[in-house]
Amino acid sequence: MTQTKLRLEQIEDADFSLWVPDAPPVSPSACDDEFDDASFDTGLWTEFDPASKLAVSEGEVGLILDQDTAAGDNWAGVYQSIPSGDFCITTKLSTICLLFNIAIVGLVLWEDATNVNAGLYALVLQWNPAAYYGRVAFHRMNNYGSWNSTPIEIYDQIFTHLYVRIRRIGSTYYCDFSSNGIGWVQIWTGSLAFTPGHFGLGINNINQEITIRAIHSFFRYTNSGALIQILEGDRIGGWRAA
Repeated sequence: MTQTKLRLEQIEDADFSLWVPDAPPVSPSACDDEFDDASFDTGLWTEFDPASKLAVSEGEVGLILDQDTAAGDNWAGVYQSIPSGDFCITTKLSTICLLFNIAIVGLVLWEDATNVNAGLYALVLQWNPAAYYGRVAFHRMNNYGSWNSTPIEIYDQIFTHLYVRIRRIGSTYYCDFSSNGIGWVQIWTGSLAFTPGHFGLGINNINQEITIRAIHSFFRYTNSGALIQILEGDRIGGWRAA
């Protein structure tokens, strides 16, 4: 039996083109990180780890956050200062955990990440098979280890990886998710109880009995909160089967 392989070559006069939302933007912002150089950028990011349970690294898959188990909530992650004005922050994430107890990973807005007693909000992929499987949720915490309330908004669905973004226009915030980085669904909009000073990526391992892992493929920032905003990847030229 003869095997025929399909080879794609990039050309100008193409039969078809390929949009890749994960591709790095042509003009990245100073806040962007593609997590693709196997070296965690401590000049851009600061670790948030009040309970000393976090390990941060970069690999071929992106930014890796590993967190040991904890009795109750212990948010951890990495953060940077929020520029003034409107914004949109986006990440693609996945998690490795067990099918019991709770594992939470996603985008975080800290009131003040230098103060462990300050509040935070998080738009997350959350696993809790006792009540649901992978769902999108928006949470508010009094601090890294204390819930303010039940989730502000949830969307029950089974996800193993997810794109999430938080947008700000004026003093109004919007939480969106996507399964492919192109089509987006808004699950919540409103004002926050505080103006966040830091944003970034977080993880919360609640009684998983093992170390869990969050994988973030990239972190991207734009200074616009517009609803119609395709994830700033790129159309990878034109392609023709050869």
